[in-house]
Amino acid sequence: MGADGLAGDLNADGTPDLAVGTGPGDPAEVRVFSGATGSALLDFAPFGAEATGGVRVALAYVSDDQYSDVVVGTGPGPAATVRVFDGATGLQLPPPQGEYQPFGPSFAGGVWVAASNDPVVPTFLSFSPQVDPVVFGQTMAWRVGLAKATHLPTPTGKVTFYDATTNTKLGEVPPAAGADGNAYAGIATTVLSRNASGKLGLRWEYGGDANYYGNIATGFVTSGPTLWPVPRDCGCGG
Repeated sequence: MGADGLAGDLNADGTPDLAVGTGPGDPAEVRVFSGATGSALLDFAPFGAEATGGVRVALAYVSDDQYSDVVVGTGPGPAATVRVFDGATGLQLPPPQGEYQPFGPSFAGGVWVAASNDPVVPTFLSFSPQVDPVVFGQTMAWRVGLAKATHLPTPTGKVTFYDATTNTKLGEVPPAAGADGNAYAGIATTVLSRNASGKLGLRWEYGGDANYYGNIATGFVTSGPTLWPVPRDCGCGG
């Protein structure tokens, strides 16, 4: 099962879930139960119905979305094998992530798995208006936000802002929960650089709770129109 509140959330509902596997003697079977309701989310035989050596199981984010995946290892008997199944679809991931033998094909002592991590940090890129290049020294205000999968507490991470042209760090702001159920962070910065098109690029990242993903962003210059974001390298599945 997931080791903390940021990991092991198979159905992305904001509550860590529980994964269990059978021991030696019976057909190797894995079940994942909802941490919120106790109902079964997945029930499958990761190594086929004929495997009777037991199965070891853990949850981790492998496929770069908000659904944790199921990592399983064989018990003693067959060649020690690890397989990874997609939490959203229940299907085995393609190679090389989906299956490997960490000790080689001749080792038959079984393999324990321990997997727990948070999803890839979402990274976004936003630009100033297409028309009327920004002016050096002009103050530009940005408001960025994170959409969440369900009703969750205020996020514990921080939004980090960078000038996308110079890669200069502009500041770090903890987001606050908004009335609409999303979380927001804001920053005001002086225009010190422009790209070839005369635009200011802002890159922002969020590192924190796995259940906050997605992309909401608006910004404005003191005398300019609203800005709209162009996401980059989200890795969040939302």
